[in-house]
Amino acid sequence: MRFFNRIGTSWSHVFGSYMDVVKTAHGTEVKGDVFVDDFEDGVAMLHEMVQKAKEDAGGDTKWKFEAVPLEEFNFTIEDVFIAFLRWSGVDSSDEDEVEACPLRGGVNKKNITPINVSKAFRRLTAYATWMDEQKAVLLDPPLTLESVKTTKDLLYSRVAHDDCGRVVWWLDLAQTNFKAIKHVPHSEILRFFVWLSHLVM
Repeated sequence: MRFFNRIGTSWSHVFGSYMDVVKTAHGTEVKGDVFVDDFEDGVAMLHEMVQKAKEDAGGDTKWKFEAVPLEEFNFTIEDVFIAFLRWSGVDSSDEDEVEACPLRGGVNKKNITPINVSKAFRRLTAYATWMDEQKAVLLDPPLTLESVKTTKDLLYSRVAHDDCGRVVWWLDLAQTNFKAIKHVPHSEILRFFVWLSHLVM
């Protein structure tokens, strides 16, 4: 794909990185996983799991969530928990159900139950670990729209909704400034995509 060559990388590298993320997303259902039927119970359970992890880990800083841009988006750690609970719901919808989205791709049902809290916690742990490992880059300066605006404008990334109300995250290649983006440090591109992923979250 020439697009990736023009921004200093390759399709094989991008796809390989994506597969690494998917494979390590701790998304497999495991025997003994705990399920709940609503977000309130799920959030309470994640709080308990995080607290126990803090006690077991001692000086591990990842559970402080220092690099998570809560203030930038005016949300709380409970909002982050809900995002991971939504990601770990069981989509048992049937294509013939009225509430199921007729479009292919993603989650096709608005009310997804039950929620696998254990899976949500495994994914939350991977997220907390990665954010903590990258915090030197993410906190200097703190992630804000102003701090990533240059990269955002060059990449011309956009967020929209499909006909079922699901978030669609896309790049407008015709508007992307390939010549300029090649000179942007990789750390700044990373910062932008982390900011954008939290906007979507």
